[in-house]
Amino acid sequence: MANPTISNKCQSENIGRISYWLGGMLIVILLAACGKVQEKVQEKVQEKVQEKVQEKVQEKVQEKVQEKVQEKVQEKVQEEVQEEVQEEVQEEVQSKAQEDKAARHFLDYRGVSLAGAEFGQGSLPGTYGRDYIYPEAGSTAYFAAKGMNLIRLPFRWERLQPELNQPFDVEELKRLKSFVSEVTASGMYVLLDPHNFARYRDDVIGSPSLPTAAFGDLWSRLAKEFKANPKVMFGLVNEPHDMSTEDWVAAANEAIRAIRATGATNTITVPGNAWSGAHSWSRDYYGTPNAEAMLKVKDSGNNMLIEVHQYLDSDSSGGSQDCVDSKIGVDRLSGFTAWLKKYHKRALLGELGAADNKVCREALTAMLDHLHANADVWTGFAWWAAGPWWNDYFLSIEPAAHGKDKPQMDVLAPYLPRKKAPSGTR
Repeated sequence: MANPTISNKCQSENIGRISYWLGGMLIVILLAACGKVQEKVQEKVQEKVQEKVQEKVQEKVQEKVQEKVQEKVQEKVQEEVQEEVQEEVQEEVQSKAQEDKAARHFLDYRGVSLAGAEFGQGSLPGTYGRDYIYPEAGSTAYFAAKGMNLIRLPFRWERLQPELNQPFDVEELKRLKSFVSEVTASGMYVLLDPHNFARYRDDVIGSPSLPTAAFGDLWSRLAKEFKANPKVMFGLVNEPHDMSTEDWVAAANEAIRAIRATGATNTITVPGNAWSGAHSWSRDYYGTPNAEAMLKVKDSGNNMLIEVHQYLDSDSSGGSQDCVDSKIGVDRLSGFTAWLKKYHKRALLGELGAADNKVCREALTAMLDHLHANADVWTGFAWWAAGPWWNDYFLSIEPAAHGKDKPQMDVLAPYLPRKKAPSGTR
């Protein structure tokens, strides 16, 4: 029979071993579980850290973006404010400059050529109303209201005097006198301008077929018609060219002699040769320079102005809308101005004009400033041109529909004393 004590002891040892083994296994299991828990915790911590980092990064990025946006907005606002301030200051400066100009002495003659009666030179004498037209006298009220006081009136010698050395055409003279009478009655001057380039049809004054005496006859008859009106000025002819300067001087002297022989004391304007350009006054490509030959023009009435024309494009013709540069007007007038001062002469800028663009506006302003700065020798200017038939001609300052100003009037305005427009005028 087995010993119960030994059996119980064995059982106890087995139970101990099993418990020890189970405890070890439990520890291993617990340790493994703890490792998993630690890994899970670590993952969660890492996730939270990453989220927090991402949030911080996003916050920093947003802050940086906001700062950049604010900087850009501020820069843009600053630029816009600066531009606005600069524009306001510029406007104030320009306004002050215009006020300063307006406060100074204005030139004696400020005007425009009203074209139309010289049109249709290829159809002489032509049909009135189809080939040519006289401007309406009432149309000058617009220019008077702007501060102008001179209307240069181009017309054709051949229409007024169809035959040399013979009486004027009755109807043409009536048109001419009607315009002159009405305009001068309003207080404006009218400068008569036979727009013939020192020619009658194709014959040049001083040639055998057109002797200077015929030119003198024209002016003798015109002087008799208008000598009683001191508001009428006598412009001998428009732009002589392609002829001997000496022949032109002889013709001018004959016309002046004929005018004064009638007892007329009206102001006479005398152009030079070579299109009467101020820029070429001292040049000799056309023969004897005007600067030399025109010193021989004499007026017994001592009431004579030299008339020159000046445009601002490359060839001084006025045919292009492009002005050379902003100083070209002054450059082209300066030599002639010096000549006037040296020989104690006075002048009228009988034609000037330019298109509406930045360079031309600056050049015109400088040119007009030059005239005013030398008012001891410059008596005035006449813009080329206006009139009823110009349509979209880029030099025309004929007002548009409803009296709207052409852009060049803004350039001229500081040099014109403004007047109140008569009631009922455009």
